[in-house]
Amino acid sequence: MGVEDQVTGQLADQLQNMQGLFSISIPGLIAGLIFSTVGLWLWRQPKAKEDIRLRLTAAVLIVYTYITPGPISDWTFGILLCGFAYFLWHE
Repeated sequence: MGVEDQVTGQLADQLQNMQGLFSISIPGLIAGLIFSTVGLWLWRQPKAKEDIRLRLTAAVLIVYTYITPGPISDWTFGILLCGFAYFLWHE
């Protein structure tokens, strides 16, 4: 086995490992679209501009789907964050 074969094998292994980090699914995309839209709407509301907790919740809603590992966690955290925002809104 030559050096080129070893390097090719190592690159293939690294690409295989990276595919798990960037898994994209339709439910994950839909969750990202829905919860980012909710976050953007919340960000623009005057009430959220007055309350830093609502503002931070809106920011997290906009970006959290980029760091969660899969669609189940996207939906779980999105629903929890929306519930938290609802609680803060009606406080």
